[in-house]
Amino acid sequence: MQKLKEEIVEEEEKEDIERVHYAVTCPIHLSRELMQEYNEFKKELTKKVAEKVRKIIKRKDIRIFAQQKWQVSQKIERYLKRLPYHPMPFHRQSCWLEKKVVQTRKKEEEIYILHIKTKEGDSLNEIFVPRKWRSLIDQALGENNDNLGQVEVVERPDGTLRAHITLRFPMPEPYDPIGWLGVDTGWNKLAVTIIYSKDRDFFAPTIHNKVHGVDYKAKIKYLRYLYKKHQRSGNIEKFRNRLQNTTKYAVGSVAKEIVSKAKRHRVGVAMENLNFQSVTKGFVIPRYKLLVAVKTLCEREGVPFKLVNAKNTSVTCPKCGYISEKNREKERFKCIACGYEADADVVGAMNVAQRAFKQFFGEVKKENE
Repeated sequence: MQKLKEEIVEEEEKEDIERVHYAVTCPIHLSRELMQEYNEFKKELTKKVAEKVRKIIKRKDIRIFAQQKWQVSQKIERYLKRLPYHPMPFHRQSCWLEKKVVQTRKKEEEIYILHIKTKEGDSLNEIFVPRKWRSLIDQALGENNDNLGQVEVVERPDGTLRAHITLRFPMPEPYDPIGWLGVDTGWNKLAVTIIYSKDRDFFAPTIHNKVHGVDYKAKIKYLRYLYKKHQRSGNIEKFRNRLQNTTKYAVGSVAKEIVSKAKRHRVGVAMENLNFQSVTKGFVIPRYKLLVAVKTLCEREGVPFKLVNAKNTSVTCPKCGYISEKNREKERFKCIACGYEADADVVGAMNVAQRAFKQFFGEVKKENE
């Protein structure tokens, strides 16, 4: 009995560990047994969705036109056929990963097998793991591995199957920073960063507009123009998808650049504490999405992250501390007290870094006063 209690306590302690999550998507070749189960699951899911839709149509408090009620069964079937996802979830107690070495005609190859428990026993399913995810998947191999989370088998619109694997790793402890990297998002820039450290004054200012040599600022603005241009014609789905995908890629790439820069100089990342989740019209990328992306990456990489008060960051002089709206004129900043002049977004990043430094170390260096 005592041994059982100790095992329960150990299991609870394991669950209390803070973890970071990675989502890995791999093509999967399902075994015959699991394919039969998946088709049965899909039929049951289709029936349940159809029943729910019919219940909603019959409700009197919801106003539905007669045209919408006409040929309901055919419309529901057509909708479910177009539905891209029929996710079939498996918990980590019912599946585990294995790595095997297979001899082919030319050379030895490593393959990954996903074991899934079915009604007829274990089902062996080969998954094709991209190279960039193999180091992470290798840490989740074996039965009862805590690093393996939930697995979902998902059907894509083209009929191919994918395995969505969630990996859960213990969150690394953040290191002690020697300074702080301030991040500011501008009207005409994806992001601006600058470092403020113990040993040096402000250094390494970077304007993140290009990703792998491509000017994403110009690309996003051009796609917004095309989206507005074709809005009246109704042919906007293609441009909307292109704009969303480009913005999403730009946010992810800029977040990676910011975190890698902070890790390289061993400093923390500081951003403005924004209290909204919507995208501001004039900004190139959604500020809240960038904040969430940077915060998530910092937690994964063990980089310290801090939010600072965003009040007056764009109109405060980082050298003398004078606050006035007259200091800023469009994209330029010029202090009317001491005459310091710089790019307005760079000044915003300087103030963010300086405020984070003051919060963490207790005071700002007197060299800049």
